[in-house]
Amino acid sequence: MASILAEAITARLALSYLFSGLAKERITRQSLKLDWGTSLNVLKTGIPSLAMFLYIRFVLFIHNRLFLEYGGVVTLAAFTIVGYIQGLFYMLAEGIASGIQPLISFNHGQRNNKNVRKALFMGLK
Repeated sequence: MASILAEAITARLALSYLFSGLAKERITRQSLKLDWGTSLNVLKTGIPSLAMFLYIRFVLFIHNRLFLEYGGVVTLAAFTIVGYIQGLFYMLAEGIASGIQPLISFNHGQRNNKNVRKALFMGLK
């Protein structure tokens, strides 16, 4: 209940700000109208991520089901703990990769291979 209440309060505060005059970009009736061209572009951009997350959820569902069937609750709990630890390392690696990507892209576009290598090695460290 506390988690739901906290999310509701956060959503209420965010929406009240976005509908207020304080926001640089206010939410209006006009901005809420559906634009099919923009919606299609968003859908095209988001489908690969959606597919990836659905695949991950499917694999986790199968893992959990098989761990319960062949190993029991303790095995599932152990897998869950390992999964959380693995998730932390994944997020760290993803954050570093997302952080160096603009540096590498910019310098690659400028054909500055020395700085590309510097950014790559900085990320690897």
